[in-house]
Amino acid sequence: MMFNALLLLWISGHILFLSYLIRLNILLRIFVNISIIIIFSIIYLVKPLSYDLVIYDEYLKGGTVYPKDIGFILLQYIILKVPTENKIEIISGFLGILIVIIAFYLVKGKNVEKLTSTVAIMLGSVYFVLSTGNALRQGFSSVFLILSYLYMFESKIKSVLFLFLASSFHSSAPIFYMFFLVTYLVQNISFNDRLYLETGKFIKKIKGRTIIFKYSVVFLWVLYIFSIVSIVGLFFIRFTDFEHYLDFVLEEGRMKPVYKIIPVAFMFFLSEYFVTQSNSFTSQSTEFKRLRLLRFYLFILLLSLLPHKSFAEAWSRILFFYFCVDAYMLVCLKVRNIYDRLYFSLVNFSNGFYINAINVLTGGFYTSVINALTG
Repeated sequence: MMFNALLLLWISGHILFLSYLIRLNILLRIFVNISIIIIFSIIYLVKPLSYDLVIYDEYLKGGTVYPKDIGFILLQYIILKVPTENKIEIISGFLGILIVIIAFYLVKGKNVEKLTSTVAIMLGSVYFVLSTGNALRQGFSSVFLILSYLYMFESKIKSVLFLFLASSFHSSAPIFYMFFLVTYLVQNISFNDRLYLETGKFIKKIKGRTIIFKYSVVFLWVLYIFSIVSIVGLFFIRFTDFEHYLDFVLEEGRMKPVYKIIPVAFMFFLSEYFVTQSNSFTSQSTEFKRLRLLRFYLFILLLSLLPHKSFAEAWSRILFFYFCVDAYMLVCLKVRNIYDRLYFSLVNFSNGFYINAINVLTGGFYTSVINALTG
């Protein structure tokens, strides 16, 4: 009954995002945002511990720490000094606050409506649920990875510093950073990055002629490249510290990647359509455009690795970071016209139905049912 009530609240909160499809005055928007925040806050306050949080909680209640990743270890030692039994809840809450603070940092408007909207978006994101309800270490790492990626364009020193912070919480951070470098080089060598950020179009000058590539052409071209890279990487990863990822077998109650990619792909193409149709694209923030590029390449990587069953666990970690980028894109979005409203409303609404989040809220019950029905 607890899980059903949480699921009902979760879906109800996301239905409220559909109100953005109509033009509401600022007071009504603030009221909707606060209502959403209250609903999601109730969920996070009453939701029982699940998955990795149960393991971390056992360590902390035993007076010791989960012995992996130096940043997470140090954080646990600090929390051990706090005179309370709810130590893992404090760590989870701290991560949630950090996620929202980074969102505030990326948001250009600082008015009440935008700030409440930002909190509502983040609390209702799949990323927030997975981070605070299961993948704490990768949650902390992803926050610093986002900053590392964005600072790559502004300050290489800050970018590397945030990479070190990210790596101290999860060992996958350097792999993602290498991915950032590859996408950065592919984009800048193949196309004019500045023109893309200004126009949203893939542009290349060849022998003095300016050529504009269609989105579908670029998508297939880059998909082909990353498919080859993933196959080559499948071989070379056996000689690195990350070889153990090839031996992971999905645990009982975990959904197969092929079922996860269907709603992700649908919303990816739908949201991209809205962005390309929006005549306010050029007014979107640079952060939004750069995160959109990163999401584009992450989606291609997900498709490239999908056929490799041995990459199922690594694939899930990439999907987690995809949800992270998707969430921060939403808070950076400037809602100016009907296509922006469609993007904002439907993407937020869809977050209420991703099995990844529902899995954490219900303790994996619905995933087990689906796996049983699909064999």
